[in-house]
Amino acid sequence: MGRRTLALAIGLLIFGCLIAPEIGHAQQDFVYTVEADGTIDAGISNFVRKAIDRAERDNVPLIIKLNTPGGLLSATEEIVGRMMTSEVTIVVWITPRGAWGFSAGTFILMASHVAVMDNATAIGAAQPRPEDPKVTAAMAEWIGSIAKDRGRPENIAKLFVTESKTMDPEEAYENHIIELRASSIDQILDNIGMSGTSVEQIDMGIFEKILRALSNPDVASILLILGSLGLLSEITTPGVGVPGVAGTICLLLAFWGLGMFQINYVGIALVLLGIALIAAEIFTPGFGVFGVGGGVALILEVVL
Repeated sequence: MGRRTLALAIGLLIFGCLIAPEIGHAQQDFVYTVEADGTIDAGISNFVRKAIDRAERDNVPLIIKLNTPGGLLSATEEIVGRMMTSEVTIVVWITPRGAWGFSAGTFILMASHVAVMDNATAIGAAQPRPEDPKVTAAMAEWIGSIAKDRGRPENIAKLFVTESKTMDPEEAYENHIIELRASSIDQILDNIGMSGTSVEQIDMGIFEKILRALSNPDVASILLILGSLGLLSEITTPGVGVPGVAGTICLLLAFWGLGMFQINYVGIALVLLGIALIAAEIFTPGFGVFGVGGGVALILEVVL
């Protein structure tokens, strides 16, 4: 009897493991929404990609409320790449009234399954600055391929880059660049067949707000200067201490904030730095610079 009970328990456990993914992907009667407001930087990229992960986990659509003058190419590539592989419907809504979806915002709009614009909004002006013929040609081809994949006119999408064309909601709708003009979320829910569905907003947590601040170009530039000064001070003085540890961390964060490193590379670098510093602390009497620096590096890796 004991063996039979054990076998039954093991069988139920295996069965539960097999069906758990299907249960986790059961359709829910709500949609998620996030706000991407301001410059498209590494912090926004991290926030949006995590929101897509969460929407996929709960198998619900995601509505991105977008208002941006543009942003970093690296952050745009990360967001667009994640959107193109999404397993759930992603709606990009240029809102509120008077909002922009310029430059990077136009690429993100093109990558959506459903593109929506509020009244008195505008998109376009995606020509790279400073202008370089090779870069412009590459970006035009990229936005054209994105539009084609989403069933939108490739030739018109390219004009946003080659001619820095802009469009209001009426023109965008007439040219099949967007699928809907909407001034309320209920209109969007009607369009995607989820009328009356509840909406749950995903807000930035404290750590994500910190990341957003770190990815601000002004803050990243200050970190770059501090990091350089820290390493310079370390080179001109014997030993490894506060300037070297702090300078290294500042430089890693600056490179990430300026879009020079992808977030996964910075995370790996911070883990290795943290482990190395803590290992060094073990062979150093007391809990000093190495231990603190290693702890900070590992905490930052978790946040990133």
